[in-house]
Amino acid sequence: MVCFEVIILGGLGGPSEFSTQCFMVRPLDSDNLKSICIDGGAGVGHIMDTLLISDEDRNVTIEDFNRANDDFNRYFNICHNKDSKDVNYNVNPDRLITKRVRYNTTSLSNVIDTTMLGFSNKVMGLLEDKPTVLQKAYRIYQGIISYFITHPHLDHINGMILNSPLLVDKEVESKKTIYGLDFTTNALKSCIFNDIIWPNLSDSKIGKLQIETLNEYDSHQLREFPEWEIVPFRLCHGVKITTEIRSYSTVYLVRNKVKKNAIIFFGDMDYDQILVKNNNKVDLLNIFWNYLVEAVPLANLSGIFIECSSSSKINDKQLYGHLSPKHLISALRMLYDKYLSISNSKNSGDNKIQKFKLNVIITHVKMVADSRDSRETILEELKLLAKEHAELQDITFYLALNKYRFVL
Repeated sequence: MVCFEVIILGGLGGPSEFSTQCFMVRPLDSDNLKSICIDGGAGVGHIMDTLLISDEDRNVTIEDFNRANDDFNRYFNICHNKDSKDVNYNVNPDRLITKRVRYNTTSLSNVIDTTMLGFSNKVMGLLEDKPTVLQKAYRIYQGIISYFITHPHLDHINGMILNSPLLVDKEVESKKTIYGLDFTTNALKSCIFNDIIWPNLSDSKIGKLQIETLNEYDSHQLREFPEWEIVPFRLCHGVKITTEIRSYSTVYLVRNKVKKNAIIFFGDMDYDQILVKNNNKVDLLNIFWNYLVEAVPLANLSGIFIECSSSSKINDKQLYGHLSPKHLISALRMLYDKYLSISNSKNSGDNKIQKFKLNVIITHVKMVADSRDSRETILEELKLLAKEHAELQDITFYLALNKYRFVL
């Protein structure tokens, strides 16, 4: 049952400062502008960019996918100086690459049903009283009630921080709460909102911004969406440079308690079984997968937003706490094995798991100086690796591209 709407305000992992990780999440059937954000690497500027998408582009047709293939090839020839003639600087590369790679990956009907460009017509209708794009963007920002931050690295918080003075702007003022596990909230309080790096807008005298610590494994009830709950789990995000002790991130399970569907948002992570083997540490991803297969039936798992930052050609030591396609495939195989195991223990015959159908949305790709777009490279590697495993043939991979809306 489709019940979540996710707008990609930022889906990249750097090193450019543009479009770093931020996902705006709201109920699909919502009649207002309330939302939560998973991470805050993007903000009002990216909302404005999304609002500038034309009505025509927001209603993508199947024919657009066919036309986009030729446009895509022409655009990248121009970018890499293979043809300097007929340059069109108005071409949107994100739009073209999305159409091309998804066109070649899955059925058109599935693509059209699952992803669209820009905010929905319903959201645009709620903004008709605001005459300018800036006013519309500020109104959407007002509707963000809470941020759930995976970890305090700048590419996951910079938009949220820079936008925070709007909380005390008389025309835009609102209240927001920033949530996270202890390693996140402690860092935000001591290193960001400390009146040195940034004004301490979380001070109780202002009363506009709260920073609250979540307990790992505990269900947090969302006051803005009473039907929803969110459960945080700790992840490994490599080791710190100076001390070489573990650095942490978070994965959030967002679940609709009425419809029983769930989506998952991963922060930065490495495939920590590597560290388990080398250092005899606890496998945090294994802990989360074990919880997931018990709590959410496969049929109710609407989508997984998970990072895959670099090509498998990159040496593991140079991933710096991130995933490459080979490690993501290993993680998905582990999840399949766990769902298969629980299916075998609870069912028999025709009721056993038949297909491992998943929507996997790739986030946090790092854009490298290559002749080919990094996102295309990673998606192709994932497709080729998945073909080697029969159990993964029913996974649909997508890219978390800026300005796109997922309906899950």
